[in-house]
Amino acid sequence: FLLNCTPIDQDELIMGQIRFKTFDLGGHEGARKLWQDYYSNIDGVVFLVDALDQKRFQEAKAELDVSVNLWHTTAAIATTPHPTPRASSLLCFSE
Repeated sequence: FLLNCTPIDQDELIMGQIRFKTFDLGGHEGARKLWQDYYSNIDGVVFLVDALDQKRFQEAKAELDVSVNLWHTTAAIATTPHPTPRASSLLCFSE
């Protein structure tokens, strides 16, 4: 039996007088089970989608549709930047 023990990436950003504590929780199916542990104490969400992985856009959209109702906060949705014509834009991802 294989256990995924990838630690959650945590960082702190300071912009002027504002301090942001960030957590990269990951997006694979196993990591999504941890998201609910962070819903109660958040002030914002940045939901990133891999711009090159178009076959997972529908999966990402379905997860976003469910999660956005649980976050009760502001959410920004973005694609990861890729300097290639194959990369999709956010407009392609959204309905």
